[in-house]
Amino acid sequence: MKELTIEVTNMCANHCKHCSTRAVLQEDAIFISRSKVREALDRFRDFEKVRFSGGEPFMHPGILNLFGEAKRRGRKVEVLTSGSVWGRPIPEATIKKSKELVDHFAFSLYGGDEQTHFQIVREFSFTALHESVGTVISNQIPFSFNFVAMNSSLLGLRPALEYAKKRASETGYCTPPFRILRFIKQGDGKGKDHESLNEKQIKRIMDYCNDAAAKLAMDIKFGCSFSKTGCTEGLGKAVLTVNGDYISCSALKYGAKTGQFACKERW
Repeated sequence: MKELTIEVTNMCANHCKHCSTRAVLQEDAIFISRSKVREALDRFRDFEKVRFSGGEPFMHPGILNLFGEAKRRGRKVEVLTSGSVWGRPIPEATIKKSKELVDHFAFSLYGGDEQTHFQIVREFSFTALHESVGTVISNQIPFSFNFVAMNSSLLGLRPALEYAKKRASETGYCTPPFRILRFIKQGDGKGKDHESLNEKQIKRIMDYCNDAAAKLAMDIKFGCSFSKTGCTEGLGKAVLTVNGDYISCSALKYGAKTGQFACKERW
């Protein structure tokens, strides 16, 4: 399935240490226009899936209208979210309205409690995330969790898996995937060599997660940068950045190159 990612804003109240967007607060915030979103959707007419990201997408004042533009064109819509808007849950009314517009919520998760999650996002936003997930469940909207694997997040992996399993047990309408993504030294992660995992660590994580998937009956997936088949940058992928630029990989935003494991130099 071809995927178009649209960064709707660079605004976010969290301060994730690995943020590839270099998210900001109000002073330097950018909000993509509805007309620019229409342009991107029409430019990539054959892309079946549209992923809205940020920053925090739900900080965009017209986010529901942007969802609607994609949905009216028959696209499958996914939103990548922290589940937190200024430390509070995504408004319940907004999630209810999203039910007809969004096919999938993907939540960033780094632990099973406030303190563990804080170590990565550097804001006390876990409670808000927890409540947002609950509202998504009550509205029976499919969802998943994303976890970026790096040295400072590894202690939160097990509790994050346990939390995800617990929330999955509350659903009777979907099996929420848990997706492991790879840390890339770009954006706020640039220069943080100490966060990068070596190949032995990667193998241990993959072995651990494969074992956990079997024991916990969970759907644990790995991002494309874990694949030995090589880089998929530009293959059925396109990105509209918050600055209005078009690039070919949502994971590698700065200096993407085509070729096998093109992003390896930034791991």
